[in-house]
Amino acid sequence: MPGLLSVMRLAVGILLFFLSLAAPGQTTDVAHGSVSGPGFTITLPESMEMDVAPTSDLAFGVNLSESTHGHEWDKLPYRYIGISTKWNTDAGSLDELVNGMIADLPRLVPAELVGDGVLTLASMFPVKLGDLPARRLVLQFKNRQRKPSIRQIVVAYRTRHDASPLVYLATLTTTRDDFQQDLNLFAKLLAGFKLTPTE
Repeated sequence: MPGLLSVMRLAVGILLFFLSLAAPGQTTDVAHGSVSGPGFTITLPESMEMDVAPTSDLAFGVNLSESTHGHEWDKLPYRYIGISTKWNTDAGSLDELVNGMIADLPRLVPAELVGDGVLTLASMFPVKLGDLPARRLVLQFKNRQRKPSIRQIVVAYRTRHDASPLVYLATLTTTRDDFQQDLNLFAKLLAGFKLTPTE
């Protein structure tokens, strides 16, 4: 009987372990030093931590509105940095990709972040992301708290031989009041972006 009791305890322990993995608020990995994705690596600023896969749309993220990290985001914070990669684009070039993006501005800011008012494209200009030509889109809007807010999107397009292109998206979403300090952190993060082989 003691042997059966031990087996039952072990089975219950394993069940609780797997239930905890699926529970809301499941912890995610927190990266220090660097992060890597398909065809890139980013060296992180010394004091920065990045959440790995904090949402289904972001490969990496930094919640700028709170100091704790390592949990899935139950909702998008009103201030954050996000990094994602997409390879399901029909666009044949960076210009074509960007033209498609700006043709539908409301898609460029998650609806859960936008309050009342108008979403505008304030500026767009060429930049580099690593060695890739890129565009920086700057959007202005009022967030759910009715605070004037800014979203910057740095988008780069990488062609691949005999494979679909990769699209890299780095975003900064913040309030106008916090813009300068958050932009400095975003710039440091982007400075650490380096391309790596994709095969």
